[in-house]
Amino acid sequence: YEGEFDAPIWLPGEAAALRRAAEAQLAELDAQAARRRLLLAGEVRDAWWAWALSEAGRAAVAARVALARALERDTARQVRGGNLPQTEGLLAAADLRDAEAALRAAEFELRAAALAFRTLTGAEPTPGPPETPAARPTGPDPRVAAAQSLIEAGRSEERFVAARNRANPELGVQLRHERDAFGEPWGSRVLLRVTIPLQNRPLQQERLAEARAAVTSGIAGLNAAERTVTGAVDTAREAEATARAVLETTAARHAAARQQAALFEQAYRAGQLPLIEVVRARGALASADAALRRARVGVGRAVSVTNQALGTLPQ
Repeated sequence: YEGEFDAPIWLPGEAAALRRAAEAQLAELDAQAARRRLLLAGEVRDAWWAWALSEAGRAAVAARVALARALERDTARQVRGGNLPQTEGLLAAADLRDAEAALRAAEFELRAAALAFRTLTGAEPTPGPPETPAARPTGPDPRVAAAQSLIEAGRSEERFVAARNRANPELGVQLRHERDAFGEPWGSRVLLRVTIPLQNRPLQQERLAEARAAVTSGIAGLNAAERTVTGAVDTAREAEATARAVLETTAARHAAARQQAALFEQAYRAGQLPLIEVVRARGALASADAALRRARVGVGRAVSVTNQALGTLPQ
């Protein structure tokens, strides 16, 4: 009968190096999780703003339908009273049908955007206050921190490989209970065994090269991440300034179109303009209204993109 127990022996510095390597790997997992959360937040932001843009377009078309319906009712009443020719009523009805068709298309786009948001988050999109501009974070960006964690993990692995330059020595204890022949008395003895492996330089150099390659790749990734983040922030701030300028211009256009439509309607009621001019003026006003709504959404979206570029999660 024979039983044996073997236990490995730590090499000098191996235990501390292994502990630091494990801590670096845990820190890398946390950093990668934070990076993935930020990327997911960007996807959610994009989906919500796509829905908000579709909702703005639907609201603009719905307002156009309301105006066209009121004009069609008023024109039809005047046609029945003999105050307007039949062609005027047909023109108003055609404008209403065109607005209703546009509303159906806008409602479809809104449902598609809501479905995309629900598929991503499992919840229905709801209106909410726009994001407020965030200050530049004091800590590292999650994308930069993830790249830094890769470097630290690679360096910790390199130190661990340097410390573990051979297989672990082993200390063994063996117990034998035996006899030389049948009928002879049993005897027991204890054996101690110590195994000291030789160093395998080619294998260690290969593992060191892999660890150093990981560090080099991590440094390149860190440089790329820093450039990407800086470029994204600069681009987002430029886009935000442009969106605010577009909103200002679009608001001025909407005010002019609204004033023009009011003047055309007054002239039409006074018999100075045909109905077709009123329809055209209202079409221009509807286009300006839709552009204004989109511009407002564009400003909110630009702020959200800037916050995303800064590495800020939505609240």
